[in-house]
Amino acid sequence: MFDSTIAHIDLEALSNNLRKIKATSPESKVLAMIKCNAYGHGAVEVAKSIEQEVGAFGVMFLKEALQLNKAGIKKPIVILTGFFDAEELQVVDDFGFECVVHNFEQIEILEQSKLSRVLSVWFKIDTGMHRLGFQPHQVSQAYQRLMLHKMIQKPLRFMTHFSDADDVANNKTAEQISRFEQAIAGLEGDLCLANSSAILNYPKTRTTWIRPGILLYGAVPFKSGTGLELGLEPVMTLS
Repeated sequence: MFDSTIAHIDLEALSNNLRKIKATSPESKVLAMIKCNAYGHGAVEVAKSIEQEVGAFGVMFLKEALQLNKAGIKKPIVILTGFFDAEELQVVDDFGFECVVHNFEQIEILEQSKLSRVLSVWFKIDTGMHRLGFQPHQVSQAYQRLMLHKMIQKPLRFMTHFSDADDVANNKTAEQISRFEQAIAGLEGDLCLANSSAILNYPKTRTTWIRPGILLYGAVPFKSGTGLELGLEPVMTLS
């Protein structure tokens, strides 16, 4: 018979890692990524531990946001995939969650909705990840439609996601930054570019918001090296 493996979660290590991350970007607010049950570390426990130290939390799906709300989390919760239909938007409205808007179908749902409160929108631009987001040539039209909506908070927040920020040997991230800057030229609003890799490798992307994920938990998003080498501590250990 095999003994059970136990995962030990060190919330003090989590707070230490967050302090290290914030020290790299003292002027930025933190959108802490706790999607997928905080990468297996326990989303509710992680959120409660660092709630007073971050600006907002990021999750993938509505059900994750509902779990955090039920647990009493008060900081803004940003749903990275947004909403998939009018029913989900209604729940978002009921609970006051924030949403990433990344396609015209979502804008159409918003235009047909009757929101009871102002919705905070994170406008996502696909600059090269090719996963979610408006193409740069679509930004103007999408932006204008959202700005016409009386129940959308102004100014909008703009974000993108880097595909290769862990690899400084290629120029993909520099190209994505350039596309992003061109797409939002002349537009007003908070910016959110830096994921874990970009926080470390591209200081220029440490804008209004940073978006740490794996770094929070003591790991690095690189093929080589460890979090310990950066002064990070492993939040999870096994015994």
